[in-house]
Amino acid sequence: MAASMNAINAIYNDPSVVVILQAAAMTRVKNNIQMAQSQSSIESRLYPLIDGILHDLCAIAKPMENNSPLQLQCHPQSLFSGEGGDTSQIPDCAACIWDPIACTMWPAFWFEAKPLPAASWLTSKAAAWLAMSVFEQSIPQLRNQAAHAFATFKDRPTTYHVFLLVGIFWSMLIIDKDREAKAKDHTETMVKAAEQEQESIAATLKEQKQGSQSDPLTPPQKRRRIAKSTDIHDSDITTTIDIDIPDHLLPELIYFNELLVLEESAEKYNPAFLHAILSAMDKNRFAMQPSWLTLPDNHEYSRSEKHAEGLEKLRQAYTKRIKEDLDSHRMELIFDLYSPPQDLKDKPYHPSSSKSQDVDRSPYPSRSSMKSVFNSPTSNQLGGCLDSEEDCSE
Repeated sequence: MAASMNAINAIYNDPSVVVILQAAAMTRVKNNIQMAQSQSSIESRLYPLIDGILHDLCAIAKPMENNSPLQLQCHPQSLFSGEGGDTSQIPDCAACIWDPIACTMWPAFWFEAKPLPAASWLTSKAAAWLAMSVFEQSIPQLRNQAAHAFATFKDRPTTYHVFLLVGIFWSMLIIDKDREAKAKDHTETMVKAAEQEQESIAATLKEQKQGSQSDPLTPPQKRRRIAKSTDIHDSDITTTIDIDIPDHLLPELIYFNELLVLEESAEKYNPAFLHAILSAMDKNRFAMQPSWLTLPDNHEYSRSEKHAEGLEKLRQAYTKRIKEDLDSHRMELIFDLYSPPQDLKDKPYHPSSSKSQDVDRSPYPSRSSMKSVFNSPTSNQLGGCLDSEEDCSE
């Protein structure tokens, strides 16, 4: 039952109480969405939206343990790398736990925002499709942020709830430290095996190519022509290793590409978003004051039909860099195959010891060399001719 206006006014006029009215707060959310969409290609236009959301959430959060001194605070551009550390991976906004007794702080969960250059975020299928693509492209950055958090706050949580907001579409991952370490080991073992297989194939092809021109009676020029004419394709150097990351090594994808609000009026949050926030709060042992920001009693969590697509996007994000590295390694082997072998009769080139062959030497004559030229007998004679009107043609 909604509170009466008299009760609201009484609380509002109490100097010890701060009231967050749903209508006023959601009006700010609506305005911030409109501002972000008006300049949809600029990431920073999304910062007021996520900052405002986290400020409201932290204001009604309290520790589950009685008499706990811990506080949940909103930290825009939160530093995860400690004092004087690498600041290259800083989330756009984080909810951090502050311990006033130990005077320490660590992250609870965070938001990363990405621009969505598309029209009609709420109704456009193209906007939803583009947001899925941005999700895949953003996974490496989220992994780096989590790695910084694990490295900086070593005695703190080993799992983090990470929210990615692309325009008005959000996803939530749970990134686990042990899973990430095992995924790294799995990747290194897989890449090493694939590179060894590529190198073995390249060595066989190289032997075949050199064998076609190994006749000692064949002139060197003809051997080079044979080497250049040998047809080798990039596809010749392949790998049978299955480049994949099993599900149990991927982050847990809880929600994928959901809308923050369901209507343009933005009168309330998507219940799925409130459920995701509640799970992040629970994990960090914080509860929220019962209010319009808490999850409706009748909400039932269920994964949407697009969850499988999100899981595939997540897997592709993990394997994309691996495939790119293997392609680069393959091209290096192809380049080596295309390089013609050196003729055994060829002698290595040794540049002349003359100063004129010194590549580091200036192309212009030095002052000392010019002096030696003009002090020579020939130059003196020539100089005399230049200084007089005598005929020096003889």
